[in-house]
Amino acid sequence: MVLDFGGLKSPLFNISNISGQGLAGNSSQSVLNEESDVGVIYAELSDWQGSAIFEAGLGAAYLVDGNVATNGGGNAVGDYATFTFAGITKFKRWRQYGDTANSGVAGVFNVQYLSPNSGLYVDWFTFETLDSNTWSSYTNVTEIRTSRIKITCTTVNGSGTNYIGELEIIY
Repeated sequence: MVLDFGGLKSPLFNISNISGQGLAGNSSQSVLNEESDVGVIYAELSDWQGSAIFEAGLGAAYLVDGNVATNGGGNAVGDYATFTFAGITKFKRWRQYGDTANSGVAGVFNVQYLSPNSGLYVDWFTFETLDSNTWSSYTNVTEIRTSRIKITCTTVNGSGTNYIGELEIIY
């Protein structure tokens, strides 16, 4: 449904999700319909690599720089990065480029997305670092819609750091 705001039309709102209290009220329902594809971006590699990055110890810029010879990764449990996109974006698969320096116990990362409805981060998938200088295959995961993805180091591998040459999360 398209809403008309004094001649300005917006397809971004689903009228069935607006409560009787109006936009300024304390509605328990969301204005944004998470299932709507209106205005949604289908993530391509350029969307992922062009995302705005905030990080705390992850070397995230190296995860999306298009260069497998530069590594990002976590040196400590809790190191994280958030990737913010231009709007609501759909994602459904990912892959990584590993590093032979990853040895012993595999490093583990938890990937979360910001729910457009609740405004909270939701666990999406976890992955272990690769111990070879190769790309993993694309892995399909539950399709999501979000404006932000957060990656957190949950286990540091035996070498003391989790090297990731590149990380791609796309549609």
